[in-house]
Amino acid sequence: MKPMKNFLLGNGVIKMARWAVVKDSMRCHEGEIRLPERATECSGGYDFFSPCNVTILPHSKSLIMTDVKAYFESNQELLLNVRSSQGIKHGIILANTQGWVESDFADNPQTDGNIGFCLFNTSDKPYEIHKGDKIGQAMLIHYDTFENGNTDVKRMGGIGSTGR
Repeated sequence: MKPMKNFLLGNGVIKMARWAVVKDSMRCHEGEIRLPERATECSGGYDFFSPCNVTILPHSKSLIMTDVKAYFESNQELLLNVRSSQGIKHGIILANTQGWVESDFADNPQTDGNIGFCLFNTSDKPYEIHKGDKIGQAMLIHYDTFENGNTDVKRMGGIGSTGR
């Protein structure tokens, strides 16, 4: 595997993509936060863990803020999805069908990059999530831009902030 080059982000140089807990003033939950992990050596996705207990009622949604942020290169995206077992066994999907996190989301002034999963229960039964349960996955992907894809607009917020 080719090592990732150093890149500048915010107030320092980062050597590799990394996870971090959001700053205390932006946290939604108390206690220890478990950073995402790969389940196996060949896993492409990183599992996110619930920082709280949640019950998602039938045909309802719940936004679970993870208190985790991600640092990565500007030509990469973090792609969020549910775990396959959630959809197949329990009818749980992402309310927005797929989540995208850009590299400039970390450290933004309104959210500090707090990644959330908005889960929707398509079933007729309540879905129980306990603190520490896996609630979704993220995969880091590379992307390229088109020649007219340059902009100098800076992100200031979270969900929907670029579509105003």
